[in-house]
Amino acid sequence: MSDKGLVDKAQSLIDWAKQNTMIVGILITVIPSVMAGGYMVITKANEIIAMYNEFNDVAGNASSAMRKAERLEEKVASQQEAIIKMQERLSDTMLNAREAKTVAESTQKEVRSLARAQEVELKAMNDSMRTELNAIKKASTNRLGN
Repeated sequence: MSDKGLVDKAQSLIDWAKQNTMIVGILITVIPSVMAGGYMVITKANEIIAMYNEFNDVAGNASSAMRKAERLEEKVASQQEAIIKMQERLSDTMLNAREAKTVAESTQKEVRSLARAQEVELKAMNDSMRTELNAIKKASTNRLGN
């Protein structure tokens, strides 16, 4: 195309714009408004998407916290069971200790009474042997002094 063809086309566009000033005015005001509105919509959409992602992060964190809380509750329940078992074992042990103490005390009393009985018996036997020994001494000694 020649320069004259381009100039003719530009001149015809200008003539069309002069004839349709209202349309050109509307296009000049509408296009920037539409573009500004589109920019605003895209910006708001990006903000909403960011908020949604943050919400998903918060929801994920809350879900994770719930799972952790459930695991902690399970641990607490198992520890409570262990504590209950330990308390049962402790009560059994205390019962056994009391029984052992009672048996030890009764055995000690029996041993002491048996020891006293043996002591009395040995003392009696000792006394009788001394009496017999004294009798033998008297019988074996020379009364005449020889």
